[in-house]
Amino acid sequence: MPAGLSWPEGAALPRAGEDLAGRKRGEGAAAPQNGEEPFAKLPDGLVVHEVMGEEADRLVRVGETAYAPQDGLCEPCEQASRIVARRHGLDPARVLFVEQSVEAIDAGAFHNDVVAVANESVLFAHEKAFADPDSTFAAIRQAFPEAEFVVVPEASVSLAEAVRSYLFNAQLVTLPEGEQALVIPLEAWESATVRAYLDALLAGNGPIRRVVPVDVRQSMANGGGPACLRLRVVADPATVDPRFLLDEAKAELIEDVVRRHWPEQIDPRDVGNEALAAEIRAARAALLDKLGLDELA
Repeated sequence: MPAGLSWPEGAALPRAGEDLAGRKRGEGAAAPQNGEEPFAKLPDGLVVHEVMGEEADRLVRVGETAYAPQDGLCEPCEQASRIVARRHGLDPARVLFVEQSVEAIDAGAFHNDVVAVANESVLFAHEKAFADPDSTFAAIRQAFPEAEFVVVPEASVSLAEAVRSYLFNAQLVTLPEGEQALVIPLEAWESATVRAYLDALLAGNGPIRRVVPVDVRQSMANGGGPACLRLRVVADPATVDPRFLLDEAKAELIEDVVRRHWPEQIDPRDVGNEALAAEIRAARAALLDKLGLDELA
């Protein structure tokens, strides 16, 4: 069972190639409007998507659909992704639902951000990321003609090494001077095959002009690279509560609260201990107080 996915007790799970209603893939396009599964019962991978474009009215959101025939089950990601897109009011003409390749899923790419990352007009992806890459790229380009694709060949970086090093679980960002930079974990930079590919990439004339390795080993130990440490939202900062916007002063304030209140380590034997629970609650209360978010306490 995929992480984060629960199922109504006693209900039959869909088989590979079937959707939530037990229909064969391709039978009926829309997810049901009524009786939809609540978010708590949808797989955690369904919200992993790539956003291409600069303005909200010309976004292309590449969502994932994932099928896992190796265990005879299907992740109901397509129907779930359609539900999420519809509930968020996304323009159907600007949303693509793309199936990951079975080979990528079997290699450990349970989320799309393990084999692809996008920013503005650039999609950086492994050769084996998608079930039908040619059709995928054609559909993206039809919706977003400015799209550029940087595809890493299997011969340069194997799918297994891409997953192991988390090359694509990265942040692709636009720097102030306008060029794009790829922020990757040290694990990827220290991989000989990945490093050789990136050196060749930077020596070329493609859209990615810089690579920035970062030490996120603690996050990596919990299964998250740089991509898991950010949430990209298209929004006007003027409309966002300033208490939720990070600047240098606020970062230092948070660091001070962590130093003062966060435990240095938690012994597994202490899990469930009431004293530890009280300590954690106090730490959270201190953070909310310093950020002026007492109403969330």
